[in-house]
Amino acid sequence: MCDDCGSYFGSKLWHSTDKYRYRIWRCNNKFKNKIKCQTPHLKEEQINEIFVMAFNKLMSDKSSVIADCKAVLEELCNISKFDNKIKKLISEKDEIEKNAKNLVLENAKTPLVQDIYNEEYNKFLAKFENIKQKILDLEKQKAGQISKQCQVEAFLKKISKTENFLKEFNEALWFALVKNIRIGKSDKAIVVFKNGKEVEVEI
Repeated sequence: MCDDCGSYFGSKLWHSTDKYRYRIWRCNNKFKNKIKCQTPHLKEEQINEIFVMAFNKLMSDKSSVIADCKAVLEELCNISKFDNKIKKLISEKDEIEKNAKNLVLENAKTPLVQDIYNEEYNKFLAKFENIKQKILDLEKQKAGQISKQCQVEAFLKKISKTENFLKEFNEALWFALVKNIRIGKSDKAIVVFKNGKEVEVEI
């Protein structure tokens, strides 16, 4: 990920038709704006080296990483705060729906002044839609927290079983542990792991 503009890096083939062919990664928006991004392009070998260095830094304090993961998981496992809020909002929504239906029935039996009826009905409708959106937002936040919990659990399981430092790139660990890499203008890269830990290394 480009730390200059926020865009993702994409792969490009250089010298695709000759013997010097190789793949590089660069910001997808590098040449799309008048002022191009100042982040460098990287060869795949460089990205692999960045991961190895960051992973080994992480493993140098493995016990603290594991302790941090467990603390994060304890917080992530608590989804009752979402359930309680959603339950309360559903109750409010049901009450508004009930009152709106009663208003419709009352108007059917004894027609009300339509301007007043429409105003009251629209108030109920606005409140109903507002609460429904709040419920959707909370459910989305809850799903995001559960997804994060799964990521950290998988990270913890993988890191706990890994005993040695890396001497070369390991694709399985890459996919299991890395969320993204932020490439800056300088000769620094920040590897963001799935447990939220960020490790800075030199490119």
